[in-house]
Amino acid sequence: MMRKFLFLTINMAMLGTLVTGCWDSKELNDQAIETALGVDLNNDGTIRCTLQILSPFNASIGEKGKDKSVFTVSENGRTIIEAISHIQQRLSRYVFGGHREVVIIGESLAKYGISDILDEFTRNPAVRLRMDMFIVRGGDAEDFLKLTYPLEYIPARALPEIHKVNGAHWTLTLRNFLMAATGEEGSPYLPVIDIYKVDEGVEPTLGLGGKAIFDQELKLVGYMNEEETSYQQWIRGESDFLELFVKIPHETTEIAMKVRHLKKKIKTVEKGRKVSIHVTLSGIATILEDNTRYDFNQFQNMKTLQKHLSSQTEQTVRQCIQKGQSLGADVFGFGEAFHRQHPSKWKEMKQDWGERFKEAEITTSINVIVRYTGLEGPAQMWKNDQIIK
Repeated sequence: MMRKFLFLTINMAMLGTLVTGCWDSKELNDQAIETALGVDLNNDGTIRCTLQILSPFNASIGEKGKDKSVFTVSENGRTIIEAISHIQQRLSRYVFGGHREVVIIGESLAKYGISDILDEFTRNPAVRLRMDMFIVRGGDAEDFLKLTYPLEYIPARALPEIHKVNGAHWTLTLRNFLMAATGEEGSPYLPVIDIYKVDEGVEPTLGLGGKAIFDQELKLVGYMNEEETSYQQWIRGESDFLELFVKIPHETTEIAMKVRHLKKKIKTVEKGRKVSIHVTLSGIATILEDNTRYDFNQFQNMKTLQKHLSSQTEQTVRQCIQKGQSLGADVFGFGEAFHRQHPSKWKEMKQDWGERFKEAEITTSINVIVRYTGLEGPAQMWKNDQIIK
């Protein structure tokens, strides 16, 4: 009898778990699915939020007609929540942010400071931290989110994919930004997007444009261009590959290479009040295009190429680091390396790391090996007596 009672009790408990549901759940047909959020600063100090929302009747796979798969709606408010609540009053469905893939910040708001808008990104349980956040250089998020993109049916997906195919570790920029903003080891930064206006009557398009650098008050203080960003990501270990262009003296063209297997090593030393940092960068290069007269199957020519590759790359890396030092923004992970290598001394350093970083002695070493020169040998445009062997 006791055994039957236990059996019935267990069965009832299991049935109870099957019939229960979320008390506040909403049917899919009642939801307006948000794919992207844009935030801009108004002249009166309020913010303007723009939601890019999936169109339920045009977003099915294969239904690529004249109608757009998404539409945008914008409203003002003192906070993100207030602006979205105003947007909600214009929609027949509940706004759902669980599929938000990107957050777009206008340049004016970035310069003013974005500390006041970050809370919604972390407090709202429906919003994921695994998304990208971008700064629109010289423009507004609202204008950007109204653009279409021909290669992606949902435009918000274009930015993470562009990030990915260009070698960057493409997700988690929001999470990494929040970690840097609340930490003491470096300065936060975000990827930049540019709006490209081609010709009159042609719809503008979009593209990556480097990195936006923030100070500890989360105000935009400067930019790194695309080349500087490539080296910054190399130093941080956040890139899968990059492209280099090497100029050999007395040649009119540059040699284009792709470098893979990127590695970095950072060594930090304290010298009294100053910090000494040495950065070693390494990788394996493949020649993609070469219109010079050199035959790089010859040892001496390859030695010449390696020499100029190292010196020119080192010069560009130093310029990149010097820009960070001029802004007082450690976006390279040097503070993290010093903390890891000297945990006891870091307690004294962390309070004024920005100033210590500005004054730090930073040296670099480049060890990129050209391993693959291609199947063609010297460029086909040169005759045999013009080739340098």
